[in-house]
Amino acid sequence: MTTRDHYEEFKTSKITFFCEQRDPPERELKDRLTEYFRTMRSVTNAYLVRASLNSTVSVVLALKGAGRADEKSTVVEISKIFASLFAQGQQLSIMFLSPTQELEINKACEPFFKEHV
Repeated sequence: MTTRDHYEEFKTSKITFFCEQRDPPERELKDRLTEYFRTMRSVTNAYLVRASLNSTVSVVLALKGAGRADEKSTVVEISKIFASLFAQGQQLSIMFLSPTQELEINKACEPFFKEHV
């Protein structure tokens, strides 16, 4: 989970994806993240989705394609972008999708970023 000022790693055993997060502030976030993802090659798909994490509903940035070595630096950069747009105390959960989770999230929404090869 990332906040305006820091991030912390957490594990969840149960996640349910509901729908794409489409409010105006999140559109700006998606635009800024798309710019960032286009400069790197490790994220192939990105979703901003409402989801239940261990029975708590929140907004989740779900990523596919980031290699394990790139995960920490990717989260740091995303946290900076998030902090530049949202008030202190706001939170964003970031997760890296497994193949099974990607199948599930695609039932709920389309990626807002998809790398074109």
